Amino acid sequence: MSERSLIGWLHKPGYIPWTLNIALGCFPVSEGCKFCYAPYSVVRQQHYPGRDGIVTKDTLGRLVWTGKVVPLPERLNEPRRKKKPHMIFVNALTDVFSPKLPRNFVRHLWQTMADTPQHIYVILTKQPKRMRDIVKLLAAEFGVLPNVWLGVSAENQHYAEVRIGFLMETPAAVRVVSCEPMLGPIDLTALKLRRQRPDLGWDVLGRRWGVRGAWSEPLSAGIDWVILGGESARRADARPMHIRSARHLVAQAVANCVAVFFKQWGSWAPAPWVVKLEDVGWDGTAEGKPAAAARAERIGATHYYSPNAHQLGWQIGVAGHKTWGGERRPLPAGDPNMPIRYHQGKSAGHLLDGVAWQQWPGPAGTIIDADREPELVVAR
Repeated sequence: MSERSLIGWLHKPGYIPWTLNIALGCFPVSEGCKFCYAPYSVVRQQHYPGRDGIVTKDTLGRLVWTGKVVPLPERLNEPRRKKKPHMIFVNALTDVFSPKLPRNFVRHLWQTMADTPQHIYVILTKQPKRMRDIVKLLAAEFGVLPNVWLGVSAENQHYAEVRIGFLMETPAAVRVVSCEPMLGPIDLTALKLRRQRPDLGWDVLGRRWGVRGAWSEPLSAGIDWVILGGESARRADARPMHIRSARHLVAQAVANCVAVFFKQWGSWAPAPWVVKLEDVGWDGTAEGKPAAAARAERIGATHYYSPNAHQLGWQIGVAGHKTWGGERRPLPAGDPNMPIRYHQGKSAGHLLDGVAWQQWPGPAGTIIDADREPELVVAR
């Protein structure tokens, strides 16, 4: 449980960020879970009574979930002690709608959230069907709580289509899609949510459905907040986010006046394909050239996505030439689509084409932007 959380999207202006963690433990359900960061946080707590056996090591030495989930009911009352507004991520180290967390435990959470309207609670899940079923029952008892933001995680188009349909059927004041880690392109304006009619699509940002370009009907609800980011993991594991995918998703949100938050690149990020030695302090002498070349190699691209990455399973290639002095030749198909490099032990930053996209949904169709005061008012 960490007040003053480092999770960027919890830093909404006027609120104190907080990760509450009402339970510990989970189990993988899709590709986005493969290199989850959370077991590395939980392993430090296994010496506490009752918290052993939540994580283990796989054959490659990675920490992974065992499937054991430990509820921490004593934490459900913690928000009542906070009078100042907090933005609270409820479940960084578990899934609130895990089948291993009893429904009555979730109901106690809802009671706390109903009793503390000064806080905003963010709940993300990869169990959207169970979320829908439980929240419908809770809404009948508590109503739709305006301070509870419900969302799904979607790492690619397939899981966006699998999960967002259930989210749209879930009673919620604010609906969120978290595309982190973003492992492929995602188009939220053309989701095939009705499998029996593949010609139909849902535009959950523009709040309409039908045939793209000839929309039939408006949707009564849509997605209010889009979060996206890359994967942070060790070099052998981390999967790069493609810059085109990030640009396209941000552009979708902007075009539809939906708040968007670009959290981070993760361990991989765009890098210069060729670094000019004079740009890294080379004095023009033969003696200074090796040191300048070394500096160039530390910031230049080491890998790349090819222009046909979508046809190659999003596999990255190794750049086999120097990053300086014009010695790195273009790929046979032309310039690389995305030259990248790995950033050891740290995130590669949170700027997309030099811009920090840090927005939150505000009241009555507004967008709150970290770089703009007061609120930026938009009309839907």
